[in-house]
Formats: sequence, structure tokens, C-alpha cells
Amino acid sequence: MVVSKKRKGIIPNETKWSPSRKARELFDGKEYSMRPSANLSTLPSGFCRPSQDVIEELESLIPNLNNFDASKYMRSVKVQFEFDGSVAVSALKNPGKLKYERKKIAKGIAGGFRRSFDGSAAEVGDIVDGAFKHAFTASSSMADAQRISKFHPVFQLEVVGCCDGMYEGRPIEVKSVSSLSSMNVTNTLARNWFQLAAYNWLYGRSPIIVIVSRDTLEIEIVEVEEDMVEIAMKNWHDWETTTERQVSPAKVPVRSDTVLVK
Repeated sequence: MVVSKKRKGIIPNETKWSPSRKARELFDGKEYSMRPSANLSTLPSGFCRPSQDVIEELESLIPNLNNFDASKYMRSVKVQFEFDGSVAVSALKNPGKLKYERKKIAKGIAGGFRRSFDGSAAEVGDIVDGAFKHAFTASSSMADAQRISKFHPVFQLEVVGCCDGMYEGRPIEVKSVSSLSSMNVTNTLARNWFQLAAYNWLYGRSPIIVIVSRDTLEIEIVEVEEDMVEIAMKNWHDWETTTERQVSPAKVPVRSDTVLVK
């Protein structure tokens, strides 16, 4: 469904549009590739490179990544979800975001999102995600991830999430950066640490993180040195003791088929 006129609010259901001309031009003449080992970024404490088996499996996706037609990718642009009192994994990124989402729950406000265009970082990142989902689906050893729901013991809320792919029971999360400098990679891992920990908790396995340069489409693969859940739970408990709690009046059902944004 394509919306023919602008609307002020987030519309119900889902609207899909093709990528903008600026975004399509950013992909022209470029191909996905693994970054040479000599050029890999320096990783922050707590992160490491995965085993050679994991690297080779992800490297095997490159032919399907490069046959993905970005110009025909239909992006989910405007989406609104039915109110059910749950929060998306992204709400667990930081205390401020969680507080904001709890306020919406308390007011009975449904979740949703509205994407940007014009070759923005968000648009290019969405197209990169689309390419990887295409490659995961075509792979014999990996798969597109299923959305799952789990009750959070600290926040007393249902949390719903869906990573980008799965490999041998481990969630794979794809992140894009402007370039693969050590600073950009470190900042991305730091900014998304609690989201990665939430996926670790949701799926019961530590995540594999794929970082893609939006400038060159080079790929680096990262994983965590140890399970993130224990440390995350301690931090989430600290958030709970220092943040005024907003309690949802809604009864939160357990479900596994709700579509939410990461």
C-alpha cells in the first residue's frame, strides 16, 4: 500500500515505499566484501573476533548480498501497532528510552515508527538490513530470525524483539556505520550494548554482531567474550531502583507473533 498524501500522525497497519534516489545512488557500483584482516578495527574491552567457522559462514553470504537489488527493496515506512502493554527490545538500550516507553504504556499509546528517506543513514541502514535478510533466507546454514516475546523479571514487562538472523541458535545483529574506523565501531558497540544484551537474554545465546560500512559495504564480524545477561540484569536492576516506575494498566499477554521495531 502506498500513501498518496502526507498525514500528520503514524498511520495504522503498514506502508511500504521503494528507496529514495539518493539511497539507490549510494549503492551504485559497490559490492559487499569482508574487510581484510590487516585493516580490522581495534575492538573495545569485552568484544573479540569470532571463530574462523563463523567468519567463513558469514563470508558465504556475500554472493547473495551482492545479487540483492536495493532499488526494488520495499521499506516499511510508516507502521503502527496495536496497544498491548509490551515494549520493544530497543526500549532496553538506556534508562531514558525505557522511561519514555513506559509513559506511553501508562497512557495506552500504541507503538510504531516512521522512517526517513533522502539517503539518510537510517535509510541506508534499512537497505543493508534488507540485503542481509535476503541472504539469510537463501542460506542453507543460517535463517531469518523469528520474533519472540519474554517477560522481563526486573521491569515486569513483556519484551518483544527480533534480531536480523540466526546461526546455530545464536542471534545475528547487523549494524551499519559510516566507516569502519575503530572509533565508529567502538561507539556502535557501546551505544547498542544493552540491546545486544537484551537479544542475548531473549534468545538464550550470545549474539554475533555484523558491522557494515555504509561507505564501502565492507564487513567486520564481532562477538562478545562472555555472556552479557548477568551484567545487564545488574544494570537493569540499578535503572529500576533509580527511575520512577510507570506501571501499565493493561494485562500483558505472552505472545510470539507481534511485529515490533528493534
